[in-house]
Formats: sequence, structure tokens, C-alpha cells
Amino acid sequence: MERKVIYHVESGSYLYGTNTEKSDKDYVSVFIPTNYDLLSLQKCDYIDDSTKKSSEDRRNTSEDIDNQKHSISNYLHLVLIGNPNLIEILFATNPIIEDPVFSIFKDNTNKLISKNVFKSFSGFAFSQKKKLEYKAKRFTQLEKSLEYLEKEYAGEICDPSAIMGEDLSEWLNNNLSEYKGRKNNVESFHVNLPVKPIYEVIKNEYEKYGWRTKTDTFITLGYDVKFASHAIRLFYEGERLLTTGRLEFPITGKALNDIMNVKDGKLSINEFYELCDYYDNLNVKAHESSLLPEKSDWKWVNENLVRILETEIIREAALKARKMPVKSKDKGYSYPVS
Repeated sequence: MERKVIYHVESGSYLYGTNTEKSDKDYVSVFIPTNYDLLSLQKCDYIDDSTKKSSEDRRNTSEDIDNQKHSISNYLHLVLIGNPNLIEILFATNPIIEDPVFSIFKDNTNKLISKNVFKSFSGFAFSQKKKLEYKAKRFTQLEKSLEYLEKEYAGEICDPSAIMGEDLSEWLNNNLSEYKGRKNNVESFHVNLPVKPIYEVIKNEYEKYGWRTKTDTFITLGYDVKFASHAIRLFYEGERLLTTGRLEFPITGKALNDIMNVKDGKLSINEFYELCDYYDNLNVKAHESSLLPEKSDWKWVNENLVRILETEIIREAALKARKMPVKSKDKGYSYPVS
């Protein structure tokens, strides 16, 4: 099913100017949904055509392509609620495709962006910071627990009949607080549970989780520089939006240097935290003095969205009508020639 693409842009590190030789390619598209997408039970708002599936336990490589496609309705809704990744592409200066239908939104970003970006960009930045802290903590706990079990309970982890005693139960509960277990929720380790299956589940988690944290810099720095660099970038972008109402890409100056220093593993974790505090403080001050409206202009966006979709529905219907067979008494059905 062919959908009309009205905006297609390279996003991610190549948009920011923070790409390296290891960076993958990221693309975002906005499309006009078909009549079937809009009116049937099988609505389509989002398509993921990325080369690496979410189920694959590996990091993206330079050979991978992230390719996300949003219907215009879904895209505008996410922008209005402050989605950082989708707000960013409004300010791409060299889009691959830009239809006049989409240009009206790029030309009126003041209708789309509000002080809400303070919460969304800072919130996303803090979530990236939290992720790197959590991933380091969880990985370390899994690694420590495996070493403990393999050293102190070498026999029990191989014996299907061995059960957990109070000492092991207490140790695991105290030292493996981030264990997710089979139900993906925190579970406690009870006395009399079989030791071998517990060990195997922990080992499986460790092996699957390791690819997320075992990077060139994780072992020496104790944190994931990818998530850390995203946090600094998001803080910076939030401050720029609150101050100027716009973003400029590629990123330059001090912000670029700070982001790349983190990304290249040149900062200790404490230096990274200090940098987060610096940019967080800039955001707070920018929010206090920002001239952005309190709320986006939802009415303006809705009116333009409805107009665009009505026009496209009529256009698609007209195209289909031209291809419909025309009945003739003498010659049966014939098809109009375009």
C-alpha cells in the first residue's frame, strides 16, 4: 500500500553533527494516511522499517538504519505533547523530501512549541541519565551474583535437587535488588527455591544484558557514554528552545564539545554529573524567562490537519474513480484512460 510521504529527513547523530565512524543512520518520515488507514479497523499511525529489530540483542552498528514513519496525525500529536525526537526534525535544514503540505508546520513552529518543552526535554534528559545509572547498577549486580554463586555454591548450581537456604536467600535479596525474573518484575528469593534454575535465569539475564553495557568505555568509566551524551544534548536543546524558540543544526560551539567529550569517554562519571547540573540549571533559568506560550495552538494545528486530510481523501477518491470501470451497453466494461 503506497502512502504519500510529505517529509523525510535524516535524524539522529547525522542531524546533530555528533556522528562518528561507528554511528548508524537514522531517518524519520511523515506520511499522509490512505483512506483505508483512516477509515478501516486497521488504522496505521506508525511504521518501523529499521534494519535491526528490537528483539535483537545487540547495539546498532554503522551498517544499521533506523527508519521510523509517522502518519501526519500521529506526528503532530507527538510534537504537541513535546516529543524531543520529533520536534528536532522540524529544524532540519536539508530534508530529503519536504512537500508544501508539511512546510506550513515548519514555517509556523511558534504554533507547535510551548513551554511544555521544559518538562519533555529535561524529563527525557533525566531519563537518559537514569538509564545509564540503572544499567550500570543492574549489570554489576548480575555479575557479582554469578561470581558469588559459582564460587560459594559451585555444587548446588549443578544439582537439580539443591534448594535455597536462608543464607543464600538473604544474600541474593540484599545484593540483587534489580533482578527482574521471569515475570519481568522484582521478585524476592525464597527459602526452598531450587538453586540451579535460579542460577540459570540470572546467568541468562547477565548474558543477554551484557551487550547493552559492555562497551569500550563502560569498563573504565562505569557508565554508558551513549546515554550520557544524549542527556547533555537534550538539556542543551531544551534550553535553546526555551530561549530562542528554535534549534540550530548541526550543533556547534561549547555544546558540541561537551557532548563529544562525553560521547568519546573523556569525562569521569562525576564530571558528567557536574555537566548535567550545569545544563539543568540553564534550563531552569531559561524556563523562568521564556517567552514561549504556555500551551501550543491545538486549534490551529487541528484546523490545518483536518483541511489537509479532507483534501487528500478527496484526491485519493478522485484517483480511484478515474480507474473505475465504465459500463457500456455494447462493449461491456471499459476503463478510462488517464
